Amino acid sequence: MLRYLIEVVETLIPALIPLGALAGLTARRGSLSLARWSLYGRLLGVLIAVSMAAVRLATGRIVREFYDLAVLAAGIAAEFVLIALIAGRVDWRIPRRILAATLFLVSAAWLAFAVPDLVFFPFQFSVGRDTLVNEEVLSKGTGYLAGLILCLICHAAVKRIYAQLPAAPALAGFILSILFLFGSQSLTILRTLLGRNLVPRVRAVTRYVMYMSNHTDWFIFYLLGIAAAAAALLYFLNRGRRFPGDNPAQARKLVYAARVRRRWSAVLIAGAALSLATLTVGRDLDSRVVELSPPREAAARDGAISIPLDQVNDWRLHRFLHRTGERTEIRFIVIRKSDTAYGVGLDACDVCGPTGYYERGDQVICILCDVVMNKATIGFPGGCNPVPLAFSLASGTITIKTADLEKEKRRFE
Repeated sequence: MLRYLIEVVETLIPALIPLGALAGLTARRGSLSLARWSLYGRLLGVLIAVSMAAVRLATGRIVREFYDLAVLAAGIAAEFVLIALIAGRVDWRIPRRILAATLFLVSAAWLAFAVPDLVFFPFQFSVGRDTLVNEEVLSKGTGYLAGLILCLICHAAVKRIYAQLPAAPALAGFILSILFLFGSQSLTILRTLLGRNLVPRVRAVTRYVMYMSNHTDWFIFYLLGIAAAAAALLYFLNRGRRFPGDNPAQARKLVYAARVRRRWSAVLIAGAALSLATLTVGRDLDSRVVELSPPREAAARDGAISIPLDQVNDWRLHRFLHRTGERTEIRFIVIRKSDTAYGVGLDACDVCGPTGYYERGDQVICILCDVVMNKATIGFPGGCNPVPLAFSLASGTITIKTADLEKEKRRFE
């Protein structure tokens, strides 16, 4: 769940924050025709992205890197033209056809670059699973939808705030957002060109790309910071304002409008903080390496391992180790699932290999993909479940044949 929440936020925020600011600016009085052209560009960008994703999924013939290069090159060119057109012109008195075409291209390029991943992600949910509807897919889908909702809320709040801010700080914030977005885009282009050996490897450029590739979230942090600063400015401009006048109804209307602006400002600040937490604390939790406790070595006698039930009757996950004659260490797990049933399987699965399982509270978790196991299905094949292991249950003892364990030693070699 957490992984796809992070992926969606990381993918969409760099596009939706500038798009929200652009939508807010073009929503001002006298800019409705520009707003329409920006909308047309967004629709075209989504159409291009979905078409590319469909062709790639169906045929695999589109090279994503070359697609990204083309989209980013067009986007950067349009961004420079847009900055040149609007810098210092807070009243938008610019030739409308040129500005409309630029807004159209910018909007299309931003979404054409971001949206393909949103199409690809759901096709990864059920990889390695036997069914399309299961606990793992539900968990990943929840993270995916949560990320979409968070990003769309931030986009809506940015649009409201930039539509209400004074023109000069609104344009300044928009231009700064484009410049930071350009930094992220240029890094992607340089990384692709260097990786494909399409440009000479200048040492300074290579070192910059290597360093920034490990800190790509910084660009998103700056975008979120600009958005939060705009929200804070609008909040304080509307805090404690009084609207004197002869018409009390009109004054109440103005007070209510100021209150609405403060609420949207609070929404954006909260959304930016939550996005920041997702990309920092959330990423740290997602990438944290869980240290597995050492498994208990199980002694074999007469070709079998016997485990008394009183050692595993506490409803907890128990990990054991069997060493083959070649000293290969084969790990397996045992857990009580109900009053009469036990789950026995390898400490490995067909999807993630021998990375193993651990307990988080009363849940059994795959250490690699953070998927929560349904305890009732442990001992059954499929997906991220532990590889089933044959066993017998009699006279208060679980018995596992060493031959059955050693058949699976390749998984641990």
